[in-house]
This record gives sequence, C-alpha cells and structure tokens, in this order.
Amino acid sequence: MRIKSISIKRFRSIMNLNLNIEDINEIVTICGANNSGKTNVLRALEVFFKPQKYNPEYDAPNHKFNGSRGQSVYPEIQIIFTDNIKTYEIKKIFDIGGLKSTSGKLDGNVLQNDKIDQFINKFSFFYIPSININFPELVNNLIEEIYDLEYEKTRFTGLKGQLKTAFDSYIQGTVDVLIT
Repeated sequence: MRIKSISIKRFRSIMNLNLNIEDINEIVTICGANNSGKTNVLRALEVFFKPQKYNPEYDAPNHKFNGSRGQSVYPEIQIIFTDNIKTYEIKKIFDIGGLKSTSGKLDGNVLQNDKIDQFINKFSFFYIPSININFPELVNNLIEEIYDLEYEKTRFTGLKGQLKTAFDSYIQGTVDVLIT
C-alpha cells in the first residue's frame, strides 16, 4: 500500500495543496525553497496519522484562526492510498476541539469508522523535525514507539521477560552513550 495523493486544506501556511504521487516505487522527496511549506506537509501527515497531536492554535492558519473566525477555518487532510488493486480515500476534518470527523471509502464504497481505524492502524508514521534535535531523546522516542507498536499487547514471562529486560538495558545504554 502506498500513498497516491495528499490533499491539504487550511493547515498552517497551506491553504489548498494537492500532491499527486504517481508511478513512484520507493522514495518520495519533497523539495522547495525555504518557507515554502515542506515541513507543513510533513506535519499535516503527522496530524493525519496521529490526530491527538493536532493543536488548533499551531496548526490552523494563523490569519484564519486569529482573523475572521469565519467558516472553513480549520484543516482538512485527505490521503488516497492504493496497492494498484484497491483504493482507499480517507479524509480527516479538524476543529478547535481536535479531530471533528473522519470519513473514508474503499473503491468508492463508504467505509465505517471501525474499518477506517483498522486500515489507518496498519501504518506507522514518524515525524522528525530537522532542526533543534536532541538525538538521545529522538532515539529513545523512536525506540519506545516501535517497542510499543510491537509489544503493547504482549505479556512477558520466562525467556521473553529476560529478553525484554535485556532490550530495556540496551536502550538505556544507547541513550547514555549518546548523552556523553
């Protein structure tokens, strides 16, 4: 499954952006001049995959949020996914309280919210800002997120418990080395 297109409306400096990602096999790059919105696209993707990270004061366009307070102030993010057989269209709309609504379609047929959640939960998205990085904290956060994804529903006993303890010790040692 890959992203076929991204549509972002009213997110930070982006008023209306449609990115079509056609015929790309592995790597997608976003290039542009400084302050052209590259980081905002990545941040919008983070908010799409992790709506709890949405902050209306930060993510809604400043001139809209602090200006007119009119209709259509808040962000909408839609992503179309495909595996060249199936096509999923998922749209998320936000408001001052956070995620307002999620809608989706599979090959043009409406999806129920539980099916949308099942589909989205198959993805892991990590947004790493490229400035002011605290590398020990970054490594720790990445390891914790991956660790939680892999083992959140697992009980550790016997050899698995020993492995978990060894892994936790390894993580702490890595963080200690990076700090010094």
